Amino acid sequence: MNNANFRLWSGFIGLFVAMTFLVVGGSGVAASEEYRSEKISSFHSDIEILESGEIVVSEEILYDFGSFERQGIIREIPYSYIDNGESVSLSIDIIDVVDENGVSYDYEILKNDYENLRSIGLRIGTPGYYIDGEHHYVLKYSVKGAINTFEDFNELAWNVTGNEWEVPIDSASARVFFESMVPSSYESYVCYSGYYGLETSYCEASKEGDAFLFSAKELTSAQGLTVAVGFDEALAKAAGILNVALKLPTGEDDGGYIGGLVSIDGESENFVPPHSFRLLAGEHALSAFRHGYKNERVLVDIGAGESKDLVVELKESLVYKFFDGVLPLFILVFLLGRILTDWLRNGKDAVARRIVVPEYVAPKVDKKYLSAGELGVVIDQVAHLHDITATIIELANRGYLKLVKPEKSKDFVFEKVKSIGANDEVADYQREVFKGIFGEDQSKKTVQMKDLQGSFSTKLRIIKSKLYGQVVDNGYFKTDPDKVREKYYVYGAIYIIFGGIISFLLAMISGFFWYFPVMITVGLVYVMFAKWMPKKTSRGAEAYSRAMGFKKFLQRVEKKRLERMYGPEQYEEVFVNFLPYAIIFGIEKRWVKVFKGLMIEPPKWFSGADFVVFANSFDRFSSKAERAYQPAVQYRSGGSSSGGAWSSSGGSFSGGGGFSGGGFGGGGGSSW
Repeated sequence: MNNANFRLWSGFIGLFVAMTFLVVGGSGVAASEEYRSEKISSFHSDIEILESGEIVVSEEILYDFGSFERQGIIREIPYSYIDNGESVSLSIDIIDVVDENGVSYDYEILKNDYENLRSIGLRIGTPGYYIDGEHHYVLKYSVKGAINTFEDFNELAWNVTGNEWEVPIDSASARVFFESMVPSSYESYVCYSGYYGLETSYCEASKEGDAFLFSAKELTSAQGLTVAVGFDEALAKAAGILNVALKLPTGEDDGGYIGGLVSIDGESENFVPPHSFRLLAGEHALSAFRHGYKNERVLVDIGAGESKDLVVELKESLVYKFFDGVLPLFILVFLLGRILTDWLRNGKDAVARRIVVPEYVAPKVDKKYLSAGELGVVIDQVAHLHDITATIIELANRGYLKLVKPEKSKDFVFEKVKSIGANDEVADYQREVFKGIFGEDQSKKTVQMKDLQGSFSTKLRIIKSKLYGQVVDNGYFKTDPDKVREKYYVYGAIYIIFGGIISFLLAMISGFFWYFPVMITVGLVYVMFAKWMPKKTSRGAEAYSRAMGFKKFLQRVEKKRLERMYGPEQYEEVFVNFLPYAIIFGIEKRWVKVFKGLMIEPPKWFSGADFVVFANSFDRFSSKAERAYQPAVQYRSGGSSSGGAWSSSGGSFSGGGGFSGGGFGGGGGSSW
């Protein structure tokens, strides 16, 4: 390739690389210019100090949402502060929230409380209406009680921006001026900027005419601008400080100081003592209230810069004592008495023989033997899983199935011997147990116990329903025990849920607290009593008494006693016939152990080498069976406070004792 061609191709390649760089790089620059983060472009505050000591603040915030779509901003303004460990409150009234053209914004006022640092939250914007770019917000509000007093002058120390904005502020400024133009013999002004607590003054302070001007640039998030102006007392009155405490009558709680609700000039405040209110000089109407006591009203006259202690002694209210003491107790006693009466009428079992004597045969009433499943329900009014196990043994005794224990397997196998015929004298619940094992059409020949898990569980509700129906049909209970329990569970749920919600709301609105625990207690008593509410008939009570006598026999009988009572040819019959009842009583292991020395061969329905093998296997049978009845279980592996800080005890701000984030005002905000 000659030099001319080389230069030509080199030029093409260079042009291609340059164009590629411009396209890729240019798109990157465009993308970076397109994306903008949120910030406050400017934050300006006009602060007018009135002669009364009230200040009127007008904040103009130019908020840049950047590339984000938001619904508006949230501005939090504290009105409660901590001074030397004590809480102090002043008053804030929102006047207006508009845009730069005076058009009103939608806004919502929220009161926030964080560890005694309370603030007003203004959520400005229309829900569901999203905006981006720059938007003006002009907030106007008045503050009462912000003027401090010192020996020779008064002072306003004001945190203009707050130190808790989540976005940076490009430019912050403030203008402080007075309603009165009376010449001042004292004048001082200063500003602080930066993070909370810093005594830095990276800001400018000046006076122009009768106004004091302050400004700061490039504040990051959590940085703010604080200003202070000292002035002659004639220009504006300092706030009076009213230290309020509520006191119980002597003899009640040792006459100690307590918290409560205090309303001053119609503005209510819950507080825990000690607490102070900063007020404009003049007369104020104070109302103090605490649940259980009368509403006490006091007129207080406080002077400018005066600090006054006020202890309000509350008097007990007999009306509240009745509605929140006597009446809830009466309702509790009445409802508990009603539950007891209901049990005596509808739940207490009929009386059977009082003395339980041992029974040596399976329980029977009117010459009719109770099945093991029926006996299980008669004992505790509940159909348990072990009732099903006992029913399986009964079906095995009647020749419908066998139990096989393979030598090299830990599982058991059910082997069908014959199907249950339509005319066989088998209870409905027993048929359902058999179908649960061998299928609805009884077509299965053998079934491994582990294969029942999941499939058998669909039968549980039907089996229990049939069993409850059986004990009602045979006259042991007047009504289905399960439905009786469900009824009282519902009663309990109504009292706990609905009664609890209503009484809780009543407590929040009126302060009547005791109705809530009354409703919860009554609901819990209903739930606890539910298990005792199914009522046995006289026939059921007799069956229960005989069952307890039979249990005594099975619990106490020993091998020698059995040898005297029965012959060797009867051992197997006695063992297998009584085994289902032993399962119901939870003593099947003992019953098997008693027969270890009496029986050599296992029961005919068990496929195994000898009785010892059967005994060792049966120890595990009951627990495995109950797990098999249940559904299969699958396992998988797998704030900060919005308040500022205030201090009048550490010297004046305008005299050089201030810091960024100090004074009244403050707070912060964010977008939403």
